[in-house]
Amino acid sequence: MMRPYFYVAVGFAFASIPFLVAKAYFALRCQPRIPAAVLIAASATFSLAHMGSARYMMSWARKRYELGLMGFGYPWEEGEADRLYQKHRSQQQEHLIPQEQPEAPHLLPQDLADPDSQFTTIKSVSVHYKIAYPEALCFPGCGILLLHPFGGGAFSFRLLMRSMAEETGCPVVSFDRPGAGLTSRPAASDFGPGHSPYAPDFALDIAEALCTQLHIKYCIFVGQADGSALAALIAARLKGGDEKGRGASTAGLVLLHPTNMEEGEAGSSFSRLLSNSRIGRRLLLRMLRADIPNRGAWAEPTHVTPDIVELYKEPSWLEGWEKAIIEVTCAQVGKAPMQECMREVQGLPVLIITGAKDRCANDLLMRRFLRDS
Repeated sequence: MMRPYFYVAVGFAFASIPFLVAKAYFALRCQPRIPAAVLIAASATFSLAHMGSARYMMSWARKRYELGLMGFGYPWEEGEADRLYQKHRSQQQEHLIPQEQPEAPHLLPQDLADPDSQFTTIKSVSVHYKIAYPEALCFPGCGILLLHPFGGGAFSFRLLMRSMAEETGCPVVSFDRPGAGLTSRPAASDFGPGHSPYAPDFALDIAEALCTQLHIKYCIFVGQADGSALAALIAARLKGGDEKGRGASTAGLVLLHPTNMEEGEAGSSFSRLLSNSRIGRRLLLRMLRADIPNRGAWAEPTHVTPDIVELYKEPSWLEGWEKAIIEVTCAQVGKAPMQECMREVQGLPVLIITGAKDRCANDLLMRRFLRDS
């Protein structure tokens, strides 16, 4: 591998010694002597540095050979022997590497819809939502809108909506934001710059349109995890909406174990870091298709049944899921707007709920954020 290179470097270094001696003899007899001495010292230094570099490269190549990493990232192309070795090694290990399972064909949202699923078109986007009505409507014109976290959907509140509607006497609505659940995943380029359907402002448009269609004039917005940032944004924008001529007005805000409130971002910081590179995006998509992220958010991971895991994985088989999930990961409300939103909702009833064993929400960070706002 690199041993011949090292030997050649050492040979040339020793061969240059007589030349340097002769050069020094004649140079020191000339005037001035300092420039000549500097040139001779530089020649000797470069020869020693070249020899040391060759020694380092030989050691580096030996380690890569022992680790089986030949063919992965040399600054130059390896020789034919290295390529043949790598091919032979790949053939030997081919039967040891599990073959990737073929992906399921892309499905339509209607194929995965539940009996209580409903669809409506808002600004050319097919929005999937669910609604639970109480047996006795106690407060006409009032309602509750639930905003799911990153990686979730309307199904996240399936065990909560009916009981919440009965307890409050108000209709409870949850919808899939673009890029999640069964809502369509259009190309962001079709909407022009600054009007992406995956941006927080578009979720505000969906929330307002749903309230208008369902005749909800006063709404309590409930955000879960990083959906809390979006709930705070919508609550602030629709505060006093009846006076501003908007379709709905904010009646209250509930933050359920809020996360990422400081920066107003979607997803975890790790997922946003992966979304910045091509290799990272491929890794992120594989992680989101697995059940690891879903189990990690539970205080008791053993309570996660295969049926629950399947609910999280089903939307990943819809067409355009890969590009949409990256768009959602990059979308954010922003730090400055979040602080402004929290100041706007200070005059409204605000309830913040966290758990003693919450794995995602940081109660101390949330308290500091509210204090700074």
